[in-house]
Amino acid sequence: MSNLKSAKQYFFVLTLAVLAALFVRASVIEVFKITTTIMAPNLLKGDLVFVWKPGLGFSVPLFGRSQTALPSYGSVVVYTDGTQNYIKRVLALPGDSVQILNDQFGFQSSRVPSVSTGCGKEHHPKKAYDVCKSEPSIENLREQIVPKGHIFVATDHRTRRKGYDSLDIIPVSKIVGEAKWVWFSIDPDQRGKIRWNRFFKTVP
Repeated sequence: MSNLKSAKQYFFVLTLAVLAALFVRASVIEVFKITTTIMAPNLLKGDLVFVWKPGLGFSVPLFGRSQTALPSYGSVVVYTDGTQNYIKRVLALPGDSVQILNDQFGFQSSRVPSVSTGCGKEHHPKKAYDVCKSEPSIENLREQIVPKGHIFVATDHRTRRKGYDSLDIIPVSKIVGEAKWVWFSIDPDQRGKIRWNRFFKTVP
């Protein structure tokens, strides 16, 4: 009888632990792995970043996510298409006008100062951050207004190379959370060498 009671207690504790882990992953924090160079030079291939969720909304396992706030300009968000997660920087919010002309970003009908080639600062009116640009250049985008309930996002490494999807307009409801910190990093091109200097680095 005592063995049966112990088994029930063990099962109960295990069930609570699983539910707690699911709740934390769904509602509080999740780890996202950077597998390409699309966010270079700010996030590197091999970085593991903490994605913070409470600031933009909340999720309950089995019931989905409720979005309660918009991300801030220049923040880095992880979003999903239902099958895969992506990571990009927020450049515009609902109602803003955006444009890409000759590899230069336009915001509210004004060109945003940025490097033409190579790596350097892009001086968004709301926040400055580093970007890299390489050939072939991203395609032009006619000036348009970001629709209600959507945001305009872009990678920090902008190119039209195969496998790079530099620009996107996404529904706010698809946002998973905001990338906040690098908590671990390995260099896959150096046989998994640990990048100690990137531990707990804030995402720019």
